[in-house]
Amino acid sequence: MREKWHWMAGIIFFLLTIHPNTFFAENRSLQDLVDQTPAHGTLLLQNKTYSGNVTISKPIAIKGAGKTNIKGDGTGNVILIQKPAIGTRLENLRISHSSKSRNSVEEYSAIKVLSDRNVLKNLTISDSFHGIYFSSSNENDLSKVCITGMGGGKSPVKGTVSN
Repeated sequence: MREKWHWMAGIIFFLLTIHPNTFFAENRSLQDLVDQTPAHGTLLLQNKTYSGNVTISKPIAIKGAGKTNIKGDGTGNVILIQKPAIGTRLENLRISHSSKSRNSVEEYSAIKVLSDRNVLKNLTISDSFHGIYFSSSNENDLSKVCITGMGGGKSPVKGTVSN
């Protein structure tokens, strides 16, 4: 019996060291998960709703599982990609609920991009003042991005996208 217990403890220890986020991600905020993802690492999200608002300040990939939602708190940008995060990837995500205030100094969006060479792919954006807002960012790649405006119509991408 004692050998069986040691064997089980060894397997649990092994699994926790190989995949620590798998076991304890339920109680962590999305910002904590982003902060704990190493530069150039990949954060795989589950099919559930995560609470934003999130700031990304290093190049990482965030990949959803098909029905992954990131819902902002309605007070700012849902996802902010800052300058050090050159080459960030966002894929297979539904993003919603940025601030819709027209009275603030900052223009909020579902995704605000302030860095270069990011990839935004297979995204559905809704319930946001601006869908994607580019500022001082170049060479970003967008594909299969659907943005629905607050009135149900299509909303434009703000900024310019260069190849």
